[in-house]
Amino acid sequence: MSMHQYSQPVKDCIIEIKSVNHDMIENPIALRMMLGESFVELLNFIIAVLLFRFTASGGDMTNMLYKLSVALVPVCLGSYFHLNRQGCIPEGLESTLGEDFVKSERQFPVSVGFHFIVTGCLIFMSIGMQQVNKNMEGVERIRNQLSELEMKNANVSSSEKLRRSSRNKQKKG
Repeated sequence: MSMHQYSQPVKDCIIEIKSVNHDMIENPIALRMMLGESFVELLNFIIAVLLFRFTASGGDMTNMLYKLSVALVPVCLGSYFHLNRQGCIPEGLESTLGEDFVKSERQFPVSVGFHFIVTGCLIFMSIGMQQVNKNMEGVERIRNQLSELEMKNANVSSSEKLRRSSRNKQKKG
């Protein structure tokens, strides 16, 4: 989905650049224009890749891939709300595109939603793991108490056997 969102402004830019005399726009300038026009979508794609690699490798919120995606989300959202598409035709150049050419609308970055889903899952898994650890500590405590009781019972029963055997010896003798 993020790749599709990234392809829309790039496609629009290519159409605009092709509508101008090709010799007027150098390749580095055209590339810079395409990247500038699709900056939000590029960040969206990078966040999606980081999150997919993070979810494939597993880990928690201390993972570097997750931290990078967390750092890029505010940049992506800020760019989404504050950067407008300017177009890819430099000032002073004429386009052969007619009035019927309509640029695609900028869509909300889907990776931001994916990021919130992953973060929610991580929080719930963390809470679940804390509960499991708490339960395991309780089980270990009960197991230790039972083993102490068994040892006491074993000691009591062995000392009881010694007393009985010494009584039996005294009665015989």
